[in-house]
Amino acid sequence: MNIPVGKSDPEWLPIARRVLERLQKRGDDGSSVCTVIEHAERHLKDALKRRRKLGAAECCFEILRQYSSWTPLLVSHDRNAVGGGYFFCAKDYGIVIDPGHGFLSNFCKTPHALSDINAIVVTHLHTDHLQDLESLANLFRIQNRAANKPNGHEPPSQVIRISREIHATLTGTNLSGESSLGIPYRKPLFLNTGALVKSMPWLFNEEIRNLFDLRILNPGDGPIQLTDDVVLATFRAEHDELIDNRYCLGLVFNCAGRVVVISGDTGWYPEVTEGIRRALKMVNAGDRVDLLVAHLGSIKASEFALLNGDLSLGSSRYKTHLGIIGVCALIEELNPKLCVVSEIGEELAPVLKDIGKVLNEELKTQVHLADVFDQIDLPLSSTGVPTIVARPQLKLPHA
Repeated sequence: MNIPVGKSDPEWLPIARRVLERLQKRGDDGSSVCTVIEHAERHLKDALKRRRKLGAAECCFEILRQYSSWTPLLVSHDRNAVGGGYFFCAKDYGIVIDPGHGFLSNFCKTPHALSDINAIVVTHLHTDHLQDLESLANLFRIQNRAANKPNGHEPPSQVIRISREIHATLTGTNLSGESSLGIPYRKPLFLNTGALVKSMPWLFNEEIRNLFDLRILNPGDGPIQLTDDVVLATFRAEHDELIDNRYCLGLVFNCAGRVVVISGDTGWYPEVTEGIRRALKMVNAGDRVDLLVAHLGSIKASEFALLNGDLSLGSSRYKTHLGIIGVCALIEELNPKLCVVSEIGEELAPVLKDIGKVLNEELKTQVHLADVFDQIDLPLSSTGVPTIVARPQLKLPHA
């Protein structure tokens, strides 16, 4: 639709021109609305053009979230303490896990580039696990437009090889370069059923659809071969997803022999541990767990009923998150080399040091309470042990 300009100019047009003229003028500090906009656009272009940083010898798990769920959206001690997500550097394959509130903001404060992201996994539909997915998809769309390439940045070489082998098997042809069928490399996007339902309005936009290889994940799926060295399996997480409670996920990754278990948002039940053990077998990990990421949620007053002799756990445990009982149970049952307690309710901020001290004194496994920008290195050597690195965030230029 064209705005009529000329003899029949609308009455508001002179006002709009005067507003733009005044905004274009520079202030005493030399800045103007135009210079601010130019800086923002330049910064976005630079961010989209940053080259891949991942290396084939690297395996690390990065915490890009602060506190849990809805609490940062209501009463907050720290206005910057929004949710986020995780980034798993699985050799040269980058996996975004649950990009919730503030994930993009946190991701942009790391040394990583947008092109380091090869796949995205969403375990359920709650906004602290899904909120930034649409924005992330839109950035990929802008990136592809800017690069004027239908397939954007190249995936890791081993992913290209696997894609070609699958194509050759299905079509009987030897594929080299871009697909002869015009099918570009698309980033795998793994969504549970709830996340798919919630994302449908924008996910099936044709331009967005061409960016992703959409895959639906159900509890008990696997093994899913992401690359030669990275395998994924899922288990059922016991959590209320509003529309249903049967499709929430926990995740198990095997990266070249380094095993990461993410509990997801789940209450603790014996069936959860059994599901994790089945997933460990699917990824050929045996009983090995290098890193357990346990979602605490909070600590409920009902959990202290255990002190009064209620050993049934029925009325005392936290039903939709692990709580302190579930964290203790999973650590003892899985015996990980390191447990990172995440998804922590912000209401616990004043007592976090006490919680960490007690857990480390009472449990045989090293326990670390997650903080945003923590990095857990998972050495690929046979003798390597998980190491926690508190990484300073990237300092971004200011206008």
